Amino acid sequence: MIFRFDPEKHEYFYGERKVPSVTGIITNVYGEPKISGKKSKTFYLDRGKALHLAIHYWNKNILDVESLDDEIKARMNAFYRFSRENNVVVDFGEPKISGLDRYSELALYSKRHAFAGTIDNILNMVLIDYKSSFYASALIQLGGYMLLLEENGISINGATAVELKENGLYKYHPIRHKFDYGSFKKHRRHWQNAFLNTLSVYNLKKEHNI
Repeated sequence: MIFRFDPEKHEYFYGERKVPSVTGIITNVYGEPKISGKKSKTFYLDRGKALHLAIHYWNKNILDVESLDDEIKARMNAFYRFSRENNVVVDFGEPKISGLDRYSELALYSKRHAFAGTIDNILNMVLIDYKSSFYASALIQLGGYMLLLEENGISINGATAVELKENGLYKYHPIRHKFDYGSFKKHRRHWQNAFLNTLSVYNLKKEHNI
């Protein structure tokens, strides 16, 4: 059977069977993230999707900056800063990080656990997940992505959410307090297990229609 991803609907399929996503599993179990703000949850979710799309277009060297609204422009300024400080450049339409290979918007499927997800970036062997707002369940999300990478034979030695802020700054939220690569294996397994526990609850809810 063939794994495929429908980017328009953001749905994943293995053969003809629709499979759950990392974010869908987490939302089903824990609910929508509690984001402090005066606007609706839909606004913040749409903002996150628009930001990821803008970064993807930048990666492809086809981003029309003038088409962005002010909310996205502000956070893209944070992304540009992150890019400069981490030597991200676009060369003939393909992004490169300090001359090393990298992945961008990589859709993966786990046959072992029957779920899928899309990786934002891998930069210098560090898994990067961009956020317009940070919330604690983002670390469980990284756990799911690390399972996908491991099963598909892609090696990393670090993982972090990168919060792109409205003031043009960014903040790391790694799966540990510091990039101590000597202990990455321990932290990786902790958050992978956190996601697997979440997946077990998700499957239980589906099985018993809870």
